[in-house]
Amino acid sequence: MKILLIFLAVLLSANAITFNCAFSEVFSTTLRFFSYSCFNPVLSNTNGSQSVTAVNGIHFGGRTNEDVLGLNLLFNYHLPFFPRGIENFFPNLNLIIINTTTIKTLDGTELVPFKNLELFAFHRLNLERVPGNLFRSTPKMARILLNNNNIKHVDDDLF
Repeated sequence: MKILLIFLAVLLSANAITFNCAFSEVFSTTLRFFSYSCFNPVLSNTNGSQSVTAVNGIHFGGRTNEDVLGLNLLFNYHLPFFPRGIENFFPNLNLIIINTTTIKTLDGTELVPFKNLELFAFHRLNLERVPGNLFRSTPKMARILLNNNNIKHVDDDLF
């Protein structure tokens, strides 16, 4: 029985993305945005899961995941997709920056959980198409950066 429980624990953790965050106050001079952020998390991803199942890191000043307003995924060369389930750990995000990953496609539903999102930066990727429904569920969106991509098509109903 003990071996079965160990096997199940290993199997369940094998389908996981874990964010190992450096939590800090981040100010981007380029974006002119300041937020308490999960900055450049080291991603552990086994078995190709697309959902975040754990977040690790030490918060400052008594803060919690609910205080995290920004997610900065930078230089994760082995990230070919937008991670799902982020909102389960960071429900109040208003800033998402994804820079230098291998993400090539979006289906348009990635931002649905982020009603408070004000800034979305998706740059230095190989993104080829911007789906029309990408920003449909983000009424507070004020700034979008899609620079240094390989965009060949923007759907008519994007804005």
